[in-house]
Amino acid sequence: MCYTIVVLVCLFLTEALFSQEYANIRHYTTQDGMISNRVYSIAQDESGFVWLATDFGLERFDGQMFKHYRQKDYPALPREDFLFVHYLGNGKLAMGGYQGLFVEYDTHTDQFRNVMPSEFNESFYKETIGILGSYDSSCYAYTNCGVYPFVAGTNSFEATGTVFEATKSLYVATLYKDERRRFWVGSMDSLFVFSANGKRLHKYVPKSGACSFVRSMLPLTRDRLLVASQSHEFWVYDLKNEKPSDPQILTTPFSCVTKIIRSSNGRYWIATDGDGLWYTDDSIHLHTKYHNLVPYNSDPDEVRKIYSLMEDRSGNIWFGTQNSGLWCYKGGDPTGVAFSVDYGFPSAVCSSFSEDDSGNLLVSVDGGGVYTVDTCNRIHSVQKFDNNNIPSMARTTDGKLYIATWGDGVYSYSLKSKSGVHRESFDGIANPIANYFGIHCPNGKDVYACSSGD
Repeated sequence: MCYTIVVLVCLFLTEALFSQEYANIRHYTTQDGMISNRVYSIAQDESGFVWLATDFGLERFDGQMFKHYRQKDYPALPREDFLFVHYLGNGKLAMGGYQGLFVEYDTHTDQFRNVMPSEFNESFYKETIGILGSYDSSCYAYTNCGVYPFVAGTNSFEATGTVFEATKSLYVATLYKDERRRFWVGSMDSLFVFSANGKRLHKYVPKSGACSFVRSMLPLTRDRLLVASQSHEFWVYDLKNEKPSDPQILTTPFSCVTKIIRSSNGRYWIATDGDGLWYTDDSIHLHTKYHNLVPYNSDPDEVRKIYSLMEDRSGNIWFGTQNSGLWCYKGGDPTGVAFSVDYGFPSAVCSSFSEDDSGNLLVSVDGGGVYTVDTCNRIHSVQKFDNNNIPSMARTTDGKLYIATWGDGVYSYSLKSKSGVHRESFDGIANPIANYFGIHCPNGKDVYACSSGD
């Protein structure tokens, strides 16, 4: 079974139910051959290869080995610090980054081609952020200063058309084109909507003062568009309106969303820059239940800052992080082992376990006393005793904890009041042996202690 922790929190007076789950997630780093542990973007080509945009070059992964694409091997590359990679179809990929970096790679010829718009030379070398579409349909490159459409006649991205003129002064962090041919532009401080002829139809700045930097949008249905802000909010737009009105606001248990996708099984996946990876099998609404996915055998902080997210053709979920490399969740096997050392538990012998009324795990440590591990894996020292060599402990239904020690008898401790340490006496034994192997409370009331001589 997958270990699940359910938490009910209130955010801005709106209830948001979420849980934390552990899963087996395959992990790849520079120790496995990657060129960098920072992965800004992920794509998959028609042959099944996974491509990564990193701060030290482009990489291709075949499931076993990483192939690096560097300037020393490909002189046509003007730079190596890529921010995005996008599969265009027909064996071609586009990738780009800072200071005008914008190239196309042809997998058939193993050649790079510079596709930087010539307008960059006339204005300044812009940051290319991403691509919407493919060469087979309408295709647009968006940058920190505008949207550049692909012109098939010249086989290039150009500073032309109404969408470029409408957006050339905007930082375009993400882009969506709906069935009405309207352009939805996520920017640094606002969400904009432009008509096909470039007329501005809508500008939204949240009245709540929430951060309005928009980095991801996803159509939920033909009539609903999900927009992710950097605050604890989703914005849901009704696409049926000719002129968009302000969105429905949904509170979320996470913030700083970098990417949202809907996988082939209908599950929504949400990557965040600081709050990790989330998913939901519900539809997106006011009371959606979200799940935070955490890997076994790893520090949860390793997957807090996620920059990229993708589903491959086999239904596996890939995500790249700020500094901990590439991860792949295959699903289907939720079991695993989480080691206490990964969460800061002292390196010691854990001798017995129990549970308090709040669902916290009680752990006795031979030589270290008693600890609790709460539902968020935070560790607290409960109590130190005169003798902390504890082979065993047991609790009663009324909340009293009995601790068997090696050398100082049996202590009792109230879990409810968190006080009242008492050394127990035994009727009929004048000088009881102080060394105990174990203690047990089979019916929640009677306590049985096993000593080394009595």
